[in-house]
Amino acid sequence: MQRDRLREALAYFVPLLISAAVLAALGLVSVRAWSDEEGVKQGVFLCVGLAAMLAVQLVSYRDLLVISPILLGLSLLLVMYTVAGRFVTVPLVHETNRAWLWITVGPIKLQPSELVKIALIMVMAWFTKDESRRLHSFRTMLSFVALLGVSAGLIVMQPDLGTALTLIPPTFALMLLAGVKKRHLLALAGMGLAVAPVLWFSGTCATYGADCPLCPHIRVLDHLPQFVKHYQRARVQAMYSDDPRVLQDAGYQQERALQAIGSGGLMGKGMGTIPAARKIPEVHTDMIIALIGEQFGLLGIVIALCAYGLLIGTAAAVSGVTRDPAGRSLVVGITALLVGQAILNLSVALRLMPVTGVTLPFVSYGGSSLVASFAAIGLIANVARNQRKLMF
Repeated sequence: MQRDRLREALAYFVPLLISAAVLAALGLVSVRAWSDEEGVKQGVFLCVGLAAMLAVQLVSYRDLLVISPILLGLSLLLVMYTVAGRFVTVPLVHETNRAWLWITVGPIKLQPSELVKIALIMVMAWFTKDESRRLHSFRTMLSFVALLGVSAGLIVMQPDLGTALTLIPPTFALMLLAGVKKRHLLALAGMGLAVAPVLWFSGTCATYGADCPLCPHIRVLDHLPQFVKHYQRARVQAMYSDDPRVLQDAGYQQERALQAIGSGGLMGKGMGTIPAARKIPEVHTDMIIALIGEQFGLLGIVIALCAYGLLIGTAAAVSGVTRDPAGRSLVVGITALLVGQAILNLSVALRLMPVTGVTLPFVSYGGSSLVASFAAIGLIANVARNQRKLMF
């Protein structure tokens, strides 16, 4: 019996590991092509990520969910600590590209928002552990929205709008899974659409003042802070502009990324050959698909998409055989997070969305992101391993 359970658990763990390994290998090769030094660091991050994936297997996910509120609270405190760096000088927190995202301890840089993403999903999954509760009630939706609002609000204050956006897909997925009524979700979406114009027109341009042609505002909203900053509006404008001046400024990254992807053709120029992608600033983070496209062409991109497809299919299979409501919610939430983040990253690189700075899971350079991604699939494997009875 024990051997059968192990075989069943491996049936899910192996495809998860294969999909993550393929993506991580593409990322490692691409980062190494960009910089030998960053490639070595990415290799170290990969080893730490694998260790994190194995570490979450040591304890049942049910026990981890019990302490998830503590994990979320601690991770939010760390985010608040980085936010404090915007206003006062605090140890270990420094500005990088107009944002305060990391806590730096020697050679180690920790991005607390990556911890928040996993902890938030765990708390929401823990909330659904008891099927006897009226999870479909309006109160459930308010609870989930409150958790989302506090977490996303603090992350936006860093400011990191892209990471805050990645919290929305898993929250809505878990509300649907919990049985929240569709009319309540539609009402929530409607409220968001109604508030969007207020956020867009709020405040006055902090860069060029009231005369800024890129930052329209309404006088009655001038007393509010400017939610959408000047540089963010410039990125939105760049998506729809053919003006060479715009494409050399706010649209530079996306324009060069498309050129690099197109230059790779069907089979690519070969591993390590990235003359076009090398011109893209920070290409190894949120534009890394350009490195893959130029080196390995359309074939490399398709391989990456197939790896994500394998991950999604395996996670769906685990969710389908999981009888524990909390375990099912955990798997669905993590899958929605990884898929939503991947779609957001690829949409930015293909100029379908403005630049957000969101990494491509398992692929982009970055220790916190890579470790969090591997820990996430470790939790999926944990759910599969700890089911008392799997139904095929």
